[in-house]
Amino acid sequence: MADNSTLNLMLKIRADLADASRALQGLAGDVEDVGSAATTSSQKLSTTARAQDSVAESARSHAQAEQSAAAAASQTGDAAQQAATDYAGYQAAIARTRAEMGSLQSGIDGATADIDAQRAALTALVNRIDPVVAAYGRLDDMQEQLRTFRGAGLVGDDDFEQYSSRLNELRLQVEKSAHAATDAGRKEAAAAREAAQAEAQAAATKEQ
Repeated sequence: MADNSTLNLMLKIRADLADASRALQGLAGDVEDVGSAATTSSQKLSTTARAQDSVAESARSHAQAEQSAAAAASQTGDAAQQAATDYAGYQAAIARTRAEMGSLQSGIDGATADIDAQRAALTALVNRIDPVVAAYGRLDDMQEQLRTFRGAGLVGDDDFEQYSSRLNELRLQVEKSAHAATDAGRKEAAAAREAAQAEAQAAATKEQ
């Protein structure tokens, strides 16, 4: 009985040891599976961390790019504002120059009108003083008008020669009249001087 009990106990112990060995093997497998899972999880965590770092770096780069773009836009806006200011100043300067040129032109026109009026007044005065000069002036004006009509085709060559000859005849008549008037004036002046001298001599004789 003792031998059977011992044998049974030994068999039971062996069975328990076998169960324990299988349990240990299963635990070792579980531990290995857990280790593999932990390694995979660690790798995933590392990959995730790297991805997060990459995303963060991309975000920083994007933020820097936005800041650079904002700075560039600000500089561009400042440059555009300065250009607009310069252009406005340029337009104002042009407007002032045009106004000054207009005033200067008005002054020139006024001065020209004054000179023309003075010339006309002088011509009228000379014509009143010396009718001969006025006659020559009128003949010159008619000759100039005749040339203008000829240039416009309103007067033919034959008519132009005829009218020019007539004007030349009128000039000769004016010249003769002026010469005759001058000669008559000289004769009248000489006669007046002689008469005055005769009267003076007669008065002197009476006093004696």
